[in-house]
This record gives sequence, C-alpha cells and structure tokens, in this order.
Amino acid sequence: MRSVFSTDRWGIYISIVLALAVACDRQPSRLEQALVFAGNNRAELEKVLAHYFANAADSLKYRAVCFLIENMLCHYSYSGKALDDFGLNYKNETIKT
Repeated sequence: MRSVFSTDRWGIYISIVLALAVACDRQPSRLEQALVFAGNNRAELEKVLAHYFANAADSLKYRAVCFLIENMLCHYSYSGKALDDFGLNYKNETIKT
C-alpha cells in the first residue's frame, strides 16, 4: 500500500505551496502605483481622494475617482517642440495635396 505522502507526490505538493506563495506576493495597489507615477501631481490627486472619502454619501463618487486614477497608468501624452514641429509639418503637407 502506498503512502499518501509518497515521494512522487512531494513534487506536486511543493509546487502547489510555491505557487500559492508567489500568488500571495504583496504588490502595491494600482491606486498606489498611479499615485507614484503621478509625480508632482500626487498631492492634487490625494486632495481629490480625500474630498470624496470624507463624505459617506459620496462613496460611489469615491470609487469612481479611484477607478479613474487607477486607470491613468496606461494613458499619457507627449508634448514638446519636436511634436509641435511635426504637427505643423504634417498639417502643411496635407494642405498642399
């Protein structure tokens, strides 16, 4: 009769334990990541969060603000002289044709 803890099952048990340990790794929340990524604008975003968090009647608005801030990570834009010059050149070329 084979034991429940036979050597061939130890690999499976260890794999499950390791998978659970990796899955429980503490990552910063998406909100915290967005606030870190905001840089100088972090204080302004925290003011908005505090405003809606203070009033229990605005709980839906608070969750909406959290959603918007969390999803700011993948939305950004470029700016600067090179982009402005590109826009002017593109506009001038499209008008010619």
